[in-house]
Amino acid sequence: MGTELTGPVLRVAALSKRFGGTQALKDVDLEVMPGEIHALIGPNGSGKSTLIKILAGYHHAEPGAVAELDGEPFGLGQVAASRHDRLRFVHQELGLVGELSAIDNLALSHGFARTAFGNIRWPEMERRTSALVERFGLGIDVRRPLMTATPVQRTVVAIAAALQGWEGRRGVLVLDEPTAVLPPGEVARLFDIVREVRDAGAGVLYVSHRMDEIFALADRVTVIRGGRRIATRPVAELTPRLLAELMAGEDMETTHRPAPPS
Repeated sequence: MGTELTGPVLRVAALSKRFGGTQALKDVDLEVMPGEIHALIGPNGSGKSTLIKILAGYHHAEPGAVAELDGEPFGLGQVAASRHDRLRFVHQELGLVGELSAIDNLALSHGFARTAFGNIRWPEMERRTSALVERFGLGIDVRRPLMTATPVQRTVVAIAAALQGWEGRRGVLVLDEPTAVLPPGEVARLFDIVREVRDAGAGVLYVSHRMDEIFALADRVTVIRGGRRIATRPVAELTPRLLAELMAGEDMETTHRPAPPS
């Protein structure tokens, strides 16, 4: 892993959520360590999306749930404006405006640099945006509309937007199915970027339903099924068959695609 573990940067305990007569989550525990890529995997309907939406503030947790960042309690189900600042998200839809440039998209979440008279300082905005995206080495023209960028470039802009103002601070980046819209040839480059975030000391919660991605990228994996946490294991201790059995709850045959190169 990227850094020595000193305790969880994110801890969630006894997380439950009910929608009418449906128990979406039941007493789920989850810990993400600094400098680790922690995968969250489960079949459709397992509760992955509900868990992420609670962390992101779209749903409230049931009473009794506990959440901490670096030991500091925070409220589960808070609206985005009041959510903990060191818990950042890149959702599957990315939340970008294709007609706007990377400069404008990053400014939508953190504002424009302005003079004392309120004018936008465009050179500073370009410098700031370039510094955020160039660390990932993809050569993005931050002045062009994002509709002209490649899928992996747009994903990098979304990650850069999520990490704004986070330099030198421990936190957790949540990536929800980040490869869903990527061509196969760009998946390996995204994995390199995720590893860079981990190696800088952040915790990464990587949500996926694809086992090949888990074995290529993750340090640990938590399996949820039927709204419950089934297991949390180091990936090095698992095989594709064992992971599939944890997900399905029964013995089963599984195929495993070759992983993208590290």
